[in-house]
Amino acid sequence: MKHSNTLRATLLIMLLICSNVIYAYDFKVDGICYNITSATDFTVEVTPGDNKYSGDIVIPSTVTYKSKLLKVTSIGDWAFYDCTELTSITIPNSITHFGYSAFSGCFGLQKVTINCTSIDNSFSYSSSLKEVVIGDSVKFIENSAFKNC
Repeated sequence: MKHSNTLRATLLIMLLICSNVIYAYDFKVDGICYNITSATDFTVEVTPGDNKYSGDIVIPSTVTYKSKLLKVTSIGDWAFYDCTELTSITIPNSITHFGYSAFSGCFGLQKVTINCTSIDNSFSYSSSLKEVVIGDSVKFIENSAFKNC
């Protein structure tokens, strides 16, 4: 009987551990999670958080962490992937890189305002996208940037 209860408890703990996705990020400001990309250049990237992003998000060009002003220069791989309740996103011109599938599967995303220099395939399969505002700073748009939108 003791062995059976121990086995059940062990299986339950393993199930709980395996069912939770763990996201690693260095810090969070105003609900947006960031990883430090260069401590010497004071740059960070937006990264997936411990909860799904939703609503209207404005990514700042700079963020303060531990009394240091850091420049937001990229949006990491899968940062907003499958955030189905994300409705709009504003991307500043400080962003120079989008990670792989950064916004893929954002089925509720309706409006994107982009002020960066180039756009890759980061918005594919964001099927509710109705409005894309592209700033003057955008110089390159990849062919598949808005695939299946």
